[in-house]
Amino acid sequence: MIPYRTELIDAVIGQSSFGIWDLLNKGSDPFGAPVRDAISAEDAIALLGKLKVPHISLHDIDVGLDPWLLTDPAAFQARVGVLQDALKAAGVGVWMYTPCEFHHPAVRAGSVTSNNADVRRLALRKLLTALDVADQFGASWVTMWLGRDGSEVDALIDSTVAYERIADAVSLACKYIKQQGYKVKISLEPKPNEPRGDIYVSTVGTALGIIGMLPADEQPMVGVNPELLQHEAMAGLNAYHAIGQLVAADRLAFLHLGGQTPLRYDMDHPFLGGNSDLKQSFYIMLAVAKHRPDCVLEFDCHPFRTEAGPDAREEFVLGNLEASGMMLAKATAFLAHPEVQQVLGSCDGRDFGIAADPATDFAAFIQAVRADALDADALAAKLNPQAQYLDRLVNLHLLGYL
Repeated sequence: MIPYRTELIDAVIGQSSFGIWDLLNKGSDPFGAPVRDAISAEDAIALLGKLKVPHISLHDIDVGLDPWLLTDPAAFQARVGVLQDALKAAGVGVWMYTPCEFHHPAVRAGSVTSNNADVRRLALRKLLTALDVADQFGASWVTMWLGRDGSEVDALIDSTVAYERIADAVSLACKYIKQQGYKVKISLEPKPNEPRGDIYVSTVGTALGIIGMLPADEQPMVGVNPELLQHEAMAGLNAYHAIGQLVAADRLAFLHLGGQTPLRYDMDHPFLGGNSDLKQSFYIMLAVAKHRPDCVLEFDCHPFRTEAGPDAREEFVLGNLEASGMMLAKATAFLAHPEVQQVLGSCDGRDFGIAADPATDFAAFIQAVRADALDADALAAKLNPQAQYLDRLVNLHLLGYL
């Protein structure tokens, strides 16, 4: 077996995290039985500690901390203590904690968007409990993935009211964080169709719209963690654009990474795995290298269902780290290549080529915009975006010819 490239792994491991659900996954699907032996949350934490991965993210239902299932407060707190001991022994921190608002039959028609106020209150209470636990774990984020907050029959829930209910829940969580003095922030995870056909928080733009509904002082407390490639590729969207929009809005919390064949069901392949789009994967890392080189890369995916051996989970972890390190190295080298730099030049400017500053003298700016003797035909004749050449450079670089 070819050894893993440690220099690629070392380049990204410090900013990496794995969802515990990745490692607990036994390789089952709706049509096939499990192929891997079950392991405990403590086993998963120990494995990441052995591999020197600094962070793990915990899902309350996966680690025995679902307050709808473990209802005894003393037993609940005892379980928190067991996990804290396991994390400390492994030297692994908690990056993100998330409450399961979609599993129980009580939320089958929505959690915070349910038409039933008791269900909404139950869901909010679970979110507040998650914030308490996240503080105990020292987590940076609590992610709200509202997997059952969507619709099959739109007449059931008024969509305007649904978005107001989501914004209300997020706002109340922000107020609770402030009241308790917690340092944790909230992230929204947009997904268009998992597990329902039409989820309300479907895209990064939708998530940003919800954040915009919050009071101004609460908006900085909320970010977005897109799941790429999976949920952009499943819907035929552009992962590079998703990151760009979040960076421009200063709302990129972190990335959930995995592999996906475009326009298929949710595969949750490892990063670069299967028939994943290599160019989109490259552009994800190009955005990271260019705009957020310190962004936490959290792997939200599973080992292939074909992998049943005793080392399957360890190889899954190392494979994701190597693949992301490889593509990040490709992106960094592309940006540093002299030919690329020459072609791109000053392409990242935002201004309109006018000396007047619209922030200080708007009238002068508008006057200059209208005074220029610009001719659209003449401009079109000399315009040379070099898109085709840049695409060629990307291809040459990815395939090892540049």
